[in-house]
Amino acid sequence: MTRDLRFGVRMLLKSPGFTSIAVLMLALGIGANAAIFSVINAVLLRPLPYPEADRLVYVGHSWASGLPGSMSAPNYFDCRDQSTRDAELTIRRSMKFKDKVILITGAAQGIGRATALQFAKHGARVIVHYHNNREQAEKTLALLEGGSHAIIRADITDADQSRELVEHVVRDFGRLDALINNAAIFEPHPIASVGYIEWQKSWWTTISTNLIGPANLTFCAAQQMIKQSGGRIVNVSSRGAFRGEPDAPAYGASKAGLNAMSQSLAQALAPHNVFVYAVAPGFVDTERVAWKVHGPDGENICNQSPLKRVARPDEVAQTILFLASEGTDFLTGCIVDINGASYLRT
Repeated sequence: MTRDLRFGVRMLLKSPGFTSIAVLMLALGIGANAAIFSVINAVLLRPLPYPEADRLVYVGHSWASGLPGSMSAPNYFDCRDQSTRDAELTIRRSMKFKDKVILITGAAQGIGRATALQFAKHGARVIVHYHNNREQAEKTLALLEGGSHAIIRADITDADQSRELVEHVVRDFGRLDALINNAAIFEPHPIASVGYIEWQKSWWTTISTNLIGPANLTFCAAQQMIKQSGGRIVNVSSRGAFRGEPDAPAYGASKAGLNAMSQSLAQALAPHNVFVYAVAPGFVDTERVAWKVHGPDGENICNQSPLKRVARPDEVAQTILFLASEGTDFLTGCIVDINGASYLRT
């Protein structure tokens, strides 16, 4: 018997008229008596699956059923005051990532900051990574709910610093439950107008930051996650990996590589209970692209989506939070588009 059905029958047993209905059923010989009493016995002897059941007050039944088949769902209300209910709801939500250790790269601003705020709100211990902008990283830290958070500086294009970043987290927090590879750069380098030296520099710095850095961090994080028998890695990719980036081809290539890495490692790490995902946002209203989103091309950019706007950082953060949560194991290897239907792929 499902938990909802057991709950419904228990509440039905408390309702007026149940005894007379049962007597009538027995008198008419409807169904197998043994089966009826087996159901009643199972419901009465097994504890209710809802922790709040003892605080519910029965107020009748509705035939707008929430239970299987044609059974009626009991109507009930929670007799506690609103503040108590709100407090319990907050506690339940915070348990989702209670004491989980989450490392977010590039968390000083934008998507990284929004993601840090979401994890902290749900009880996680968040490590705010930054490279150059310590002032904004400290602002992110100050905005986080709860305690036991930290900020750590590292240049992720340096393989040693990437390794030391993960080791620092594990040393201070004892484990690493999720890595969010968010740090990235976007440097325009249109092929028709840049010189060869600038072209090479853009490719080197972009690939180093957007692909090699995440690859090294993922390697180091995965070693710890394998030791602790589980973990999650979410890579922040881009719509540009699929649509192309004509003025920043290194960016598009780096994100396409990140997608391929995510899917390859999803297969490699699944046997170790480590799951890998990617999200691919379109334009997001962050500091990094404010010059474009709020510039002369802003209206055209917004019109790419039927929603007539770009994404908010918190919308991307909520998707990351979902993928990093329990129960998403079978989504490993997925690439989730977050672009407001501005670019659809099959």
